[in-house]
Amino acid sequence: MINRKLLLAGMAVVAANLASSGLAQAGIPAPPSPYTSNSETTFSIGIQYDFGDKQVDLVAAARSTETDKENNVMGGKVDLAIPLTGDNHMPTLRAMGLAGSPDVYGEAGLGYDFAKSQALIGAGAQGPYVNGGFNYYFGSILAPYFGPNSLGGAPSREDREPG
Repeated sequence: MINRKLLLAGMAVVAANLASSGLAQAGIPAPPSPYTSNSETTFSIGIQYDFGDKQVDLVAAARSTETDKENNVMGGKVDLAIPLTGDNHMPTLRAMGLAGSPDVYGEAGLGYDFAKSQALIGAGAQGPYVNGGFNYYFGSILAPYFGPNSLGGAPSREDREPG
């Protein structure tokens, strides 16, 4: 009876050591992910209110995204904001990096405001059909913006085809 208990205890110690060292899992391959990545390039149009210049802008953009198997989104966007109100109709051009989820992602990048002849840093967030954030003009002002656009969420990961 004692030998059986000692044998079971010894087996438990060996199993615990193997599990903690990872050797127990060494020969077992991980199952393949049921998902594949998904990419998309799309164009959009929208309007935004620029609180810094107190004007309405027409915004055209091109966005390219890659959604990985874990449903994380990375990508880039180029946008051009053309003032519809005010005296000066010179555009602002920005190149932004993107990261987040298919539903909401952050944006950050650099741009140039041709009306002010000034470089800027832009940061914001995009949700389905709405965008908001700010432009910071070097050594100058912080200009928030907000508005609707035609960009829905980024594409989600795709189910892997069985087979």
